Amino acid sequence: MSLAQVLTFPGAILADQPLMIASRQSTAWIFATWVNGYALLTLIAVFMEARFSEARISRKNVRVATVAGLGAVLPAVLTISLVVVLKSDQLPLLISDLGFTVQSWLVRYLCIAFLYASIALIFFGMRQPSDLYLWLSWALTALVFYNVLAAVGGARYSIGWSSGRLSWLLSACAVFVYLLGQFARQQRKSIGQHDGPCDN
Repeated sequence: MSLAQVLTFPGAILADQPLMIASRQSTAWIFATWVNGYALLTLIAVFMEARFSEARISRKNVRVATVAGLGAVLPAVLTISLVVVLKSDQLPLLISDLGFTVQSWLVRYLCIAFLYASIALIFFGMRQPSDLYLWLSWALTALVFYNVLAAVGGARYSIGWSSGRLSWLLSACAVFVYLLGQFARQQRKSIGQHDGPCDN
C-alpha cells in the first residue's frame, strides 16, 4: 500500500505530478484503505489474542502459516490498489479544492473506532497483556493522534497533517524499539547459555 501511495502521490517522485497517472482521489482512497485496513487487521489480531490466547500455531506450521498469510494479503493489496486507481472517479470524493470532505472524515472516524477498540481490548479484554501488546497500545495511541491531527488540519500539507505524519512515525518507532529490545534480550540469553560452566 505504501508503494501504491508513493506512485500515485503528486510530487512524491516527480515535481508536481504523480509517477503513475491517476486521479488525486486515487491517492486519497489508497491511503484510506491502507490506514483502515491496518487498523482492522490489528483489531482482529488483538481480538484473537484476547479471546483465543491458548490457540497457537505449532512450530512446524509457522512457515506455512506465514506463506499463507502473505498469499492472502498481497493479492488483496494489489486488487484494492488497481480498483482504486481505475475506479476512483466512481468512488465518493475524499478530497476537494477546499480540503478533506465529509466522506473523508467518516472514513477517518472508522479508523479511529478500530484503533480505540484495539486499545480497549488490550487493557480490558486481556487478563495479562504481554509487553508486546502494551507497546502496541502505545503505537496505536500515536496512530489515533495522527488521525485526529490530520483531520483537524483539514487538508494536505497543513500543520496538523504534517504533525500527524510525525505522530505516525513515532508509532512505528515504538514497535521497532520494542522488537530491538526483544532481539537484544534473546542475544544476551544466548550468550549467557554459551558462556556457562563447562564440564571438565
